[in-house]
Amino acid sequence: MQIELLPFTPDDIERLSSWIRTEDDMVQWSGPYFKFPLQHQDLLDYQHTNQMTPAIRQIFKAVQQDTGIVVGHIELNDLDFNFRSASISRVLVNPEYRGMGICLAMINAILIIAFDQLHLHRLSLRVYDFNRPAIRCYERAGFRREGFFRHFSRVGDQWWDSWSMAILEDEWRALQTHSVQGLP
Repeated sequence: MQIELLPFTPDDIERLSSWIRTEDDMVQWSGPYFKFPLQHQDLLDYQHTNQMTPAIRQIFKAVQQDTGIVVGHIELNDLDFNFRSASISRVLVNPEYRGMGICLAMINAILIIAFDQLHLHRLSLRVYDFNRPAIRCYERAGFRREGFFRHFSRVGDQWWDSWSMAILEDEWRALQTHSVQGLP
């Protein structure tokens, strides 16, 4: 599936809100950044941080190219141009489109932005250990597990563990070379 990452705007707030139906959904998407239920003003404030100078984040919606349907949300966060690093945050696929390869398409698109456009060197992320489809997606894109955080978040009466994963620019470029050459 071909997707394009476009800037997240106030017009996207209601759609994004409709994808987050439970507190578990909220924490899995945003960690401690937002509280459930998601409030319109909180998302409006979040969207405004996209325009700060210096930029600390870039927030995107993922649009399916052939239909124009918004199928996901993704963010480059903690942008640090001195150390040429950032993290991927708040990855969410529209529940109606899960299992169709959209997450991998979004990750690949954001890697192009991070490494080719922003000239970053390192990109990291955190993912809850039970989210096996996301972990497989990130590993397919070239991310490596770097650390495990026990009891990283508390949701209700449960503690959730988290993996830290990252990819370096040279690792990503090597993967691009292999895919162009048709190598495994």
